[in-house]
Amino acid sequence: MPEGWSGKLKLKGDYAHARFRPGAACQYSLASMRWYTDRDRRREPVTGAVKADKSGGLTIPFAPDAPGEWVLTITGEDTGVRALPVLGLFVVERARRKLRPYIGDLHAHSTGSDGRQEPAYCGIRARELGYDFFALTDHNNFASSEEMIRKLRRRLGRKMLLMRGEELHAPPAPFHHVGIGHSESVEALRTRRKAQHRREIEAIKKELRVRRTVDRLDETAYAEGLWKLRKTRELGGLTLFAHPYWSYRNTLCTDEAEREQTFLDREFDAVEVTTTADATSLMANRLAKEAAGGRPLSVVGISDSHNWSADGTAGRHWTYMLAEELTQDALFDAIRSGRSLACEDVNGRLQFGGPFELVDYAIFYHRKLLPVKRRVMRLEAQLAFSALRRGPSDRELIAKLDRELERIEKKLFA
Repeated sequence: MPEGWSGKLKLKGDYAHARFRPGAACQYSLASMRWYTDRDRRREPVTGAVKADKSGGLTIPFAPDAPGEWVLTITGEDTGVRALPVLGLFVVERARRKLRPYIGDLHAHSTGSDGRQEPAYCGIRARELGYDFFALTDHNNFASSEEMIRKLRRRLGRKMLLMRGEELHAPPAPFHHVGIGHSESVEALRTRRKAQHRREIEAIKKELRVRRTVDRLDETAYAEGLWKLRKTRELGGLTLFAHPYWSYRNTLCTDEAEREQTFLDREFDAVEVTTTADATSLMANRLAKEAAGGRPLSVVGISDSHNWSADGTAGRHWTYMLAEELTQDALFDAIRSGRSLACEDVNGRLQFGGPFELVDYAIFYHRKLLPVKRRVMRLEAQLAFSALRRGPSDRELIAKLDRELERIEKKLFA
C-alpha cells in the first residue's frame, strides 16, 4: 500500500477452521519492522481491540506512519496468539506508489546456440520459475528468440512478457554484449552489410584515436563491440555489458583494457552483476568503485543459463525491478532509471545487488507476494508444456488462469 494510505484491513479465513468465533473479542498489534536501538526513537506498535463479525472475520483500522514492512498479530480470548505469517503488509514510499515489482531473466541460451533445451521449452521453464518476463539471447542468433515467441504466443497468457534478443560477439572482439528487444538481428545486419560495417568500424577507430583511451587497447576489437552496442540501441533495443569478469577454471577470460574502456565510455544501458559466468565478488567491488566515483551503474542479474532442466543453472540468478507496467518499454525504462536489482539464490539464501533503497521491498516481494503469483504461473507452465508435447491443452483454461493472475495482482495492492 502507498505511504499515506488510510483504510481498513478486512480479515476472513477461506476455510471455517481459519475463522474467528463470531462475537469473539480480539486484540491486534500492528508493528513496523523498522527498528531503532535508541529507546526514544523506537516505534511502538499500533494496538487496539475488535470483535469478530457474524462470519468470523475482523475489520481493523490501519493508517501506517512509516514505509516498509508491518507485521499483524492477533490475540483472542479463544484463539491464543495468532501471528499471521501469510499476511503481508508493505508500505511503499510515495515516489514509488504507482510502480509494481516484476522479476525475470534477460540472458539465457537454448539449442539455438550452445544451450541444451529448445527455445520454447526455455520460455515455459521461465514461467514455471515465477518470472514475469524473459529474453532468450542465443549467441549471434536472433531467430531462436523469435521462434520461442511464435510457439508460445497465447500459450502463456497476456501476463508473460517474452522478448527477442541475442548475445553479440565475433572475432576479434573477446567481449560479449547482450541486445534485447531490438527490431532486427544486429549480427545479421553486420553480415548483410559488410562494406558499410567496415566503413563504420574505421570511423569508430578514428574516433578512438582523438579521445581518451586506456593503455594497450585493441582498437579494432573494441570498435567491433562499440558498433554492436550502438546498432542495438539504434534498432530500439536495450544493451547489457555481459559478464565483465567472466572466468573459466579461476582464470579471467576477458581483456582488461577492453573492460576498462567499456566502463569508461559507458555506452551500455546496464551491466550484468550476478551470473553463473562471473566472479561475483569482483563485480560487487566494481559496483562499489563506480559508485564511489560518482558514476553508479544500472544493474541486472541474469542466469546465462545453458541448461533449463531442474538440476540446471536456471533460476539461480534473475533481475528484480520496479516498473509502471509489464511492457518492454516500461521494463527498459526501469533498468535505465536505476530501478532494478541483481538477485541471486545462494543455497536458499537470497542476495541482492544494486540500489540499497530497493532491497527491503524486493525481500518482501520474494517472501510474501511471489509465492501467491507463482501458484498460478506454474499451472500455466504445465498447460504450456503439455501443448509443447502435443498433449491436451485448454486455451480457455489458460485465459482463465491469466484473468485469475490479474485478479490476484489487483488484490495485492491497496
